[in-house]
Amino acid sequence: MLGNLTTDSRYSVLRAVEALSNWRALALIGAAALLTAVLYGVGARLGFFMLSLTALIGMVVMAAGMSAAGVCLLDQGRNKPLRSLPEYFAAGLVALPRLLGLGLLIVLAYLALFIISAVLLFLCKIPVLGALLLAVLIPVLVTVFALAAAAVYIMLVLAAPAIWDGHGVLTSFSAALKIARTHPWEVLTKIALGLILCWLVSAFFLAFVMLASLQVGGLSASIIGVGGGFGLAGLGGMGHGMDGAGGLMIAAAFGYGLVFAVVAALLSMMPVMVSVLTWLEFSVKINLEEAAAEAAGALQSVKQTVAEAQQKYAAPAAQAASNKADAPATPESRVQQGAAADLPADKAAARCSRCAADVPVGDMFCCVCGQRMA
Repeated sequence: MLGNLTTDSRYSVLRAVEALSNWRALALIGAAALLTAVLYGVGARLGFFMLSLTALIGMVVMAAGMSAAGVCLLDQGRNKPLRSLPEYFAAGLVALPRLLGLGLLIVLAYLALFIISAVLLFLCKIPVLGALLLAVLIPVLVTVFALAAAAVYIMLVLAAPAIWDGHGVLTSFSAALKIARTHPWEVLTKIALGLILCWLVSAFFLAFVMLASLQVGGLSASIIGVGGGFGLAGLGGMGHGMDGAGGLMIAAAFGYGLVFAVVAALLSMMPVMVSVLTWLEFSVKINLEEAAAEAAGALQSVKQTVAEAQQKYAAPAAQAASNKADAPATPESRVQQGAAADLPADKAAARCSRCAADVPVGDMFCCVCGQRMA
């Protein structure tokens, strides 16, 4: 593992800093953020309904921009020639539904953990035994939720680049699970060291940006009375702005916001690069075709379970319908059959679409299986 920390390694975490030089990824994130802001602004002027619509479109655009930046960083991690911005945005947009599917899959798994935990905690309401169970359950649940949170992050780190690499949702999930199962400590160490590096580099850059902001803010406050940045001069500048320099104050706030938005977008690419490098290193250590086959087998197993459940549910209803058909006719049934025979075709007894039983005219539900009649 220590060999992967050297600059000679193709997938060293030290390469995460290379993301700062990828202007295409930065442009994709910046353009998506700008377009999202424009959509929000337009929607805010057109009413609540249009704001909701443009906000939804803006979320899709922003997510597509982030996804496109991930595809771009994946090419950079492989040292491949970079493509054009429209090509990356199209690739990010194509990968977006699979990313949403991956997120939904992880949310469902986490929701199942919450439901199981809620049931166990509900059992703790039992007198006397509940207190003993709770004393044991609390540390167990804390440990399980901590491991689950770490597992979710590791799965996202590994599965998102797999989707950017062109794999499906289940294949990406299966591949990430296989990597985490076969190389747990190597993956965890690489991710942890990569994040530590990202935090250190981010703190280094932010320190200089903050210092420069204070210097520019102090200079602008002394000359035009606004733009004091983050010091006491900024508060004085705001007072002057309220007196009659509101436009300048808004412009200064916009300028500072733009600076820190660019810096935040730039620094956010480093953790994504760590994710990309981790996937590139460990994806070659597993059999992706085997992972795809396991995912297909799991899906087939789920489909088979659902089909068996449907057959198990339908069998009693069919048996009940058969028993009713073979039962001897009672005087009441003969009267009903005779009345049905005398009615026109459109007024005759209907047949249940589920169990094929005859349903008397006027009944809203089947008397055998309870199916609602059309």
